[in-house]
Amino acid sequence: MKFDRKYFLTGLMWLCTLKLLSQKRILTKASMEGNTMKDNEGKMEEKNITQKNMPTENADVEKKQKKPEIINKTGEELLSQLMKRIEENHLEVDTEKIKEAFTLANESHIGQKRRSGENYILHPVEVAEILADMRMDTDTLVAGILHDVVEDTLITLPDIEYTFGKDVSKLVDGVTKLRNLPRTDSKKIENIRKMVVAMAEDIRVVIIKLADRLHNMRTFKNI
Repeated sequence: MKFDRKYFLTGLMWLCTLKLLSQKRILTKASMEGNTMKDNEGKMEEKNITQKNMPTENADVEKKQKKPEIINKTGEELLSQLMKRIEENHLEVDTEKIKEAFTLANESHIGQKRRSGENYILHPVEVAEILADMRMDTDTLVAGILHDVVEDTLITLPDIEYTFGKDVSKLVDGVTKLRNLPRTDSKKIENIRKMVVAMAEDIRVVIIKLADRLHNMRTFKNI
């Protein structure tokens, strides 16, 4: 058989072409499989990360949803608590006047809540307890119980003066004025001046205000 160089070169060219196409197909398939594996690995990793984060996220959500249970004491319990504190400090005060102040404050603040969800009356009672620990007199304790009624209820200063006397009325009025002091930097000097005036008129005004702030600081995390 006569060797035909033309057919030999043509066949060789086709063999090379087929081999190149075959190699390209294999590489393409391998590349696709590699990408698929990477995608699957990526999805698995993402899934694992998501599953790992889910308990934390769920725990955070549950933590946010869980609020501390608020157990409000009755008026009788709060009054008993205050009387016990006065007794522990061996104070010689007019307990009947203090009980009357508590009754007025409790009725006036009824329905009002602190941001924590507690009945508002708890705050003035706690303020009065702080004043009892400082061994303050009857009028100071009474004013501590009533220090928010003029600002937050329909009770007026004349009402307080009529029931509890002029001294208590002045104390409550002084605390109310200190509460309404502007808090901007430009008003600092004026604030200090008013504070000094209040101290000059009756130091008990400032003491009640400090007891008020102290209780707010103690319960700040609950607000």
